[in-house]
Amino acid sequence: MTKVAQRAPDVVLLDVKMDDLSGYEVCRRIKTLPDTADTQVLFVTARTEEEDLLKAKEFNAKRYYFQGIGRYSPDAAMARGLGHAEDAAALAERATSYRSLWDPAQRFLVGRRRDGTFATSTGPTAWQSFYAEGGVWQYLWYAPHDLAGLAAVMGGSDAMLARLDEMFELTVNAPRTPLPDRYYWQGNEPDIHAPWIPSRFDDAARASRFVDWVRRERYGDGPDGIPGNDDAGTMSAWYVFAALGVFPIAGTDTWLLAAPSVTDATVTLPGGASLHVSAPEAGTGALRPSMIRWADAPLAHPTLTHEVLARGGHLTFDLVR
Repeated sequence: MTKVAQRAPDVVLLDVKMDDLSGYEVCRRIKTLPDTADTQVLFVTARTEEEDLLKAKEFNAKRYYFQGIGRYSPDAAMARGLGHAEDAAALAERATSYRSLWDPAQRFLVGRRRDGTFATSTGPTAWQSFYAEGGVWQYLWYAPHDLAGLAAVMGGSDAMLARLDEMFELTVNAPRTPLPDRYYWQGNEPDIHAPWIPSRFDDAARASRFVDWVRRERYGDGPDGIPGNDDAGTMSAWYVFAALGVFPIAGTDTWLLAAPSVTDATVTLPGGASLHVSAPEAGTGALRPSMIRWADAPLAHPTLTHEVLARGGHLTFDLVR
């Protein structure tokens, strides 16, 4: 596998898999064809020596730790599916590297200097140079593929959920301006899974409160009906998922569940199957799921795997106040 080059790469390959052509094969072909043999390729994989890892950090600068978080776990799954067990194991391990950015003193994920010390945030609402378009509160949650691990570095799931409460309380009480929200920010991707996180820890009631607040307060039918740039449909898709009460967690095969806003909806899935969502009490102020059923069988946890959901079925929410 090509190591990270000394100079900036001509080609960067991420988690590519197009039909039967994988990123591994693309990389091999680039390096073996005579006309492209000298092309410098940065292939995002974990099979590198430590010195190459350091060079990769320099190439990726701000993006390496933060915009990369969440991409490595799917890479591990892809590598495993292609039979690259060694790469899969290394990528899965690297998917936890964000934990080294947890500063117990600041209680945030922050950048680290070359000497290993933590960078100091200039304020809880300031955008920092070690993030892309965001601050400490938005990037605090940016490990969707490893929510249990993120909870562990925070001190456990109770501490994590308390921190979510803190963020949403700050958000609700902050004055609304045309500028990006300073705490929870629905207008950008790093934290838009945060309202759903409680369901990962079996607290669908708390998740439902957060999701409902975002639906009501950050969406509407006026000129500001979408909370910022739609980002190729991301913000609109979030609302549709929230209306249905289901949300896909990046880097995993898990969908988290929370109280929907529709009483009845049917979605045609790829392949022709249908997802039918029922919540007779939706819209009445009933937000706490007393029971969530799949094919009329109670779910033990407010989650579904992608494999199950993709086959289609009937998802029923029994909501109470």
